[in-house]
Amino acid sequence: MVRTNKSILSHPMTGKLPSCFSFSNSMTNAYLKKLGHKVQQKPDVENAMNTMLNFLSNQWLDFTQEIRATWIPLALANNMNHFDQYISYNMSRFIAGDLPTVTHPKEKRPCTSTLKLSAFTIRRNYVELELIDSRPGYAWLGLLYRNHKPDFAPRPNDLIQAMSVVVAGSIFYTDDRPPARGKWYYEARIADLHGNPGKTSPQGSIVF
Repeated sequence: MVRTNKSILSHPMTGKLPSCFSFSNSMTNAYLKKLGHKVQQKPDVENAMNTMLNFLSNQWLDFTQEIRATWIPLALANNMNHFDQYISYNMSRFIAGDLPTVTHPKEKRPCTSTLKLSAFTIRRNYVELELIDSRPGYAWLGLLYRNHKPDFAPRPNDLIQAMSVVVAGSIFYTDDRPPARGKWYYEARIADLHGNPGKTSPQGSIVF
């Protein structure tokens, strides 16, 4: 830290004060420029795609060799490796409005879990949410959606978080990306290992 009683441009130096301004005073140039914040938010659909892609990739790391092997026949048929086949298949399901699956082929059966929105805590710049899995250890995937319209039907581009619910009963999530002030509605979904959805939770809302 340097303290001076003189003008900052009276010294032969260059630098910046974070979030304030940059400055330079050399033999050939002197300037003082205010720094601004230029924030470019990604479109909702890009955030949603990245969220799901990151979740699927991280889950693959925890899969057993037996689970990974279930993707080999389809991968060979499509001339792909089994990881790429798993990602391609599940991202296609997600875009179509279905839920991802751990193994292939998908086994259809009822999923009896529900991921409930339990509590909201509104902070200055973010929202804390608590979600409770009605049957811990039964399902594998929890999805959290957000929209500004009441009674919205969750679409892929409404997704803000994909989370593992394999062992957790109570899940805490911090939403630090509400696009704007106002009233926002949240809805949670859950799926078993075969991509079968559980009951949709009642929507919760907050005024941010």
